[in-house]
Amino acid sequence: MECMAQGQPKPLVSWSRQDGKPISTDLVVVATNLVIRDTRRHHAGVYVCRANKPKTREFVIAAAELHVLAPPVILQPPEAVSLSRGNTARFICNSSGEPPPALHWLRNGQPVRSFRRVKTQSPGVLLINQLAVEDTGFYQCIADNSVGTACATAKLTVIVREGLPSSPRRLLAVPYSSTTVLLTWERPEHNFDQVIGYSVHYQCVAGSYNVEYQFVVSKSTVEYQVKELLPHTEYTFYMVAYSLLGASSPSNSMTVKMLEDVPSTAPQLSIASISPTDIRLTWHPLSSLQSRGAVTRYRIEYSTVDQADRVFSEEVGGNETQFTLRELQPNRAYRLRMSAGTGAGFGVPSEWAHQQTLAHYNHSHGISPLFFSTGFAQPSPNHTQIFGYKLSYREVEAEELANGDKPRAAHTIKLRKKNRHHLLTGLASPPPLGNPPPLPPSTLQATANSSTSIWLRWEKPRFSSVRVVGYTVRCGAAGITNASLVSYHTSSAQEILLGALKPFTLYELAVQSNGVGVVGPFSITVEESTLSDTAPHPSSSARVLLQSESRWLERAARVTSGMQRRKTKPTHRSRTSDAGLQTHRPADGSSLKHWIGLRRKHTRFTLRELQPNRAYRLRMSAGTGAGFGVPSEWAHQQTLAHYNHSMGYRAQSSPTDLKVRARSNTLNVTWQPSPNHTQIFGYKLSYREVEAEELANGDKPRAAHTIKLRKKNRHHLLTGLARCRPRPTAPRPSGCAGRSRGSASVRVVGYTVRCGAAGITNASLVSYHTSSAQEILLGALKPFTLYELAVQSNGVGVVGPFSITVEESTLSDSSFRPKVPAGVSECVPSPSRAEPSLYEVSWRPPLEPNGMIVGYLILYSSSLSQPQHLWTNLSQDGTITSVEVRGLSSDTRYFFKMGASTKMGEGPYSPLKDVNTPPLDYGRRATGGPGCRVKPAASVVVVVVVVVVVVGQSICSLLLLFLLCI
Repeated sequence: MECMAQGQPKPLVSWSRQDGKPISTDLVVVATNLVIRDTRRHHAGVYVCRANKPKTREFVIAAAELHVLAPPVILQPPEAVSLSRGNTARFICNSSGEPPPALHWLRNGQPVRSFRRVKTQSPGVLLINQLAVEDTGFYQCIADNSVGTACATAKLTVIVREGLPSSPRRLLAVPYSSTTVLLTWERPEHNFDQVIGYSVHYQCVAGSYNVEYQFVVSKSTVEYQVKELLPHTEYTFYMVAYSLLGASSPSNSMTVKMLEDVPSTAPQLSIASISPTDIRLTWHPLSSLQSRGAVTRYRIEYSTVDQADRVFSEEVGGNETQFTLRELQPNRAYRLRMSAGTGAGFGVPSEWAHQQTLAHYNHSHGISPLFFSTGFAQPSPNHTQIFGYKLSYREVEAEELANGDKPRAAHTIKLRKKNRHHLLTGLASPPPLGNPPPLPPSTLQATANSSTSIWLRWEKPRFSSVRVVGYTVRCGAAGITNASLVSYHTSSAQEILLGALKPFTLYELAVQSNGVGVVGPFSITVEESTLSDTAPHPSSSARVLLQSESRWLERAARVTSGMQRRKTKPTHRSRTSDAGLQTHRPADGSSLKHWIGLRRKHTRFTLRELQPNRAYRLRMSAGTGAGFGVPSEWAHQQTLAHYNHSMGYRAQSSPTDLKVRARSNTLNVTWQPSPNHTQIFGYKLSYREVEAEELANGDKPRAAHTIKLRKKNRHHLLTGLARCRPRPTAPRPSGCAGRSRGSASVRVVGYTVRCGAAGITNASLVSYHTSSAQEILLGALKPFTLYELAVQSNGVGVVGPFSITVEESTLSDSSFRPKVPAGVSECVPSPSRAEPSLYEVSWRPPLEPNGMIVGYLILYSSSLSQPQHLWTNLSQDGTITSVEVRGLSSDTRYFFKMGASTKMGEGPYSPLKDVNTPPLDYGRRATGGPGCRVKPAASVVVVVVVVVVVVGQSICSLLLLFLLCI
């Protein structure tokens, strides 16, 4: 990089990086030039050349940016995977380079295209759903830029197990209506007896939102109606059969186009009177979701306001976007509406819109389009006694003339006594012939910015054919009649900050579009109030913290008769000096109120000596030197009942910010933890379906379904819920009532029961059972396991949706054994080192308890032939794993066995465990006292060794010693 600087005296040249990083040591400055001999990626950046005048602070700079190109490098290559058929494969590939490389995928050297099962997500992610045998191959991630190319390869192997069912045969999809498709198929040819259900897959053929949907149907049916589809849209369907071993290959795919339907809405009209006898209508075409078919024609209906029963209609082609009604009566109010039509018919018409034709233009008078001149011919006879004039005027609406409505308030201008004329300006004028005015802006939004300013924002007119070059904003206090107090402001942007307003005052705002040589009417009026100069409304985060299970408020337990009020500082910038807290007891109709004054620094306060289990209401306000501001809304809170020490509270505080978002047949529940979330162990989510009769009659609520969630959970998805269908085709079992009763005329011929362990996500583990009666006994289930159950009604050739899911747990099983080695083999009796007759028995809980263990039975006896009921019984609680056994006889062999019990009864006993207690003189012979820690067998060895050494017998004695040691 060359840098040449001139000056007197000769300037000093230096180099630096703009980002502040030090220049690399491999860079060389030759004279005034910067030389990089071996360019690398870390050299990229902006370099600054600075020329300083010697012995001064004067300098000039020049900058240049260095781009270092680099070929692509694969940072994270895809990994080879082996998956069973029907699963989902996911490949991830990350790369880097300069310029950033573009990523694409190849399969066996051919480009991979996104279609029904294969999708390319965010750059570098390839997703393959419902794996088939033909998906096996080598997948390559290619990263390339202008410098080079990099490649990484991964192999995908699709495993097909033996005994899987074949795919469903002869799948057909026939449009049943504009939103319903009837699917029919034949059962798999091979291994049909192992099929436990089918999964139906479908997605839109075209469009950016082509998400694949899937749902499960019973194995006992061979047809199904897929509902809630989009009219006049192409869909692709295929099916997969499932067994306990896995999924079959996909069936043949069927593409079907839905029937047309009438449009769901009418076009949005823009109406303008362009002459005394003509009205022009313009509109935008409907979107594909709104048209629900190909729009072939539009129908325009109109009539005069005073003759509403005489309606005329005109039809235009579906490709038109404007139409002019001609030969109308001048200065006459008309009402108009429009509807769009497809091959299925016309949709719902729009609301009636009113428009008045222009009056005949008087060329002899020549009224100016921008102002109106009012002249006084002669003053009143007693003009010497008057002090001035008052001029009133207002704009007359077309509806007001036709309906005879009461006149609105007029604008008033006060004039001096000597005035004989006045010029009214800023009025809307009739447009020139053939040049319609621009439409007013839409979507006005006014927001208070401070106590003296308001932000006003709007959008451009949507259907205006006139180019808008600016806007005029009308601003005035609400309710004023003096036109001189109304201000007008111009803006070329779509927003304006209106200043110099009065504090805490309601203003009326409207916007007018200005074209080239023509202005349009003002928009609808919006109202907004400026902020107050005094202390503002208290922060919305002020809340009452109290524990109460009967209210869904954010609370925290304090004391039985205490209530805590937490405040946050107001967000307004005015200085707050005091705050007031007002309480009220409305439960008994009393009007008693209490005021409490607080200092500015306080952000919480506790109300004490309140009545237990009593409803209170509270509000607060903040104050400045100018006085107290607007108080908050009344907040209701009930104090706790007297604390029950025998039971205790079940929770310290309730979750906050509970939100429920509904989807097709699921509910997404989210919440925030309570303030003392560190003290809780989990959450309990309750929900139930509300019957229509229950809402109307005010019946007592039924029992709700309950789900226990972990402490770390912040959301939960409720699945398997009943959809609200406008035209159900099959009845729903009892328990899902309260929905549309349109299916009551369908005869129920049977039921399908869905059964699966709670929380499972593998559809192959869900079982389906059929029943012709209204009950069924589900067998072969696991003991002490929570199951989710739902029922589906089957009609003649049609099936309904599944009911809501209920949960039930199987009972505990009394037959169990502790884990292997079972029973007392894991129960180890060991003698106490301080007391030989004391033994400690310890064990481990069983691995498969088949229920909650409530107790352990430990039996021991010194005689194996003794009847079991004569054995010594030590019953222990199910929470302990060891027990001390006292009073055992010395030098005696004891036999132990044990068993566990649940609420259902006792299980079998474990195998026997025998143990020998030490002799009576066990402690004295070993160490001379009872504290000996040596086992009895070791004490015998010591005695023998001492005798042999002292006596010094022969070799035979030594041999005897050796045998005894063994």
